[in-house]
Amino acid sequence: EFEATVLLLNGEFEKAEAAIERQLAADPDSKELLADLGSAKYGLKNYADAVSVWRGALTETSHGIEIDYNGNVIPTIQMLHAAAEI
Repeated sequence: EFEATVLLLNGEFEKAEAAIERQLAADPDSKELLADLGSAKYGLKNYADAVSVWRGALTETSHGIEIDYNGNVIPTIQMLHAAAEI
């Protein structure tokens, strides 16, 4: 997972997407990996795919429904922008 995080931070979205998909094969229910995959797809401007993947990462919390990502929340602005671009 560290490799994918570094790739995402470096803007290497295609490589990150491939790395995350490999990891998801072993752990298909990982909401964290789904959040990462949505971020990679967002970075590639595949907005419809990003929104679809992020839906799988939704978690109900005391604050409502959100995407929990390493204890943080995926920036709402990214989700809204992606949805608007569909």
